[in-house]
Amino acid sequence: MVMTRENISCVTAQAKVGKTFLVKLILSAVLKKGVFQNRLISELPENRDKILYIDTEQSKYHVKLGLSHIKEMLTPESEHELSKMTVYQFDAVSTSKRLEFVRWLIYNTRPDFVVLDGISDLALDTNNLKEADELVTNLRIWATENNCHILNVIHQNPNDLQTKMKGHLGTKLQDKSEIVIGVSVDKENESNRIVQSLASRNRKPEPFEFV
Repeated sequence: MVMTRENISCVTAQAKVGKTFLVKLILSAVLKKGVFQNRLISELPENRDKILYIDTEQSKYHVKLGLSHIKEMLTPESEHELSKMTVYQFDAVSTSKRLEFVRWLIYNTRPDFVVLDGISDLALDTNNLKEADELVTNLRIWATENNCHILNVIHQNPNDLQTKMKGHLGTKLQDKSEIVIGVSVDKENESNRIVQSLASRNRKPEPFEFV
């Protein structure tokens, strides 16, 4: 059991390893419901399955490209489920405005599942302990008050052998997250990506791979 209501979680990896692709898999599973690609299961009930997807890093072109990939992952019978997902792209917005927009969207659209792809972009300094604590505390408050789950995507520190997430923000997220999911390169086959739980409050799910 992972990513439950009133909780936050993380997907983390080195840059360009496959975080966003994993997020697309997760979103496709949530939209489709039931078993997805024999490895992911979504149990969001009908009428309580609104998705808010916010990307703070990619351009409009790449966000649209990602949405087309999600559509390809769904069966033709499930494509209509895309209407349950609202997407925003905030790469060219100031940090303070970005944080304000995200909070407003969560409280006014009342989603059930939120993805913040680029949580670091909601902080001026990911190594500022006070700012990191305030941001993560806000995430927990937003998830609790809106009865939703918030999935955060964050980089790992470059060349970090301990898979440490970026800055004090990463440390705080690891402490407060229901689950931290890591994506890494398979050392025996560099074209494969390994997905595994790095920390979990519940029983850790089994690792799996994608290409």
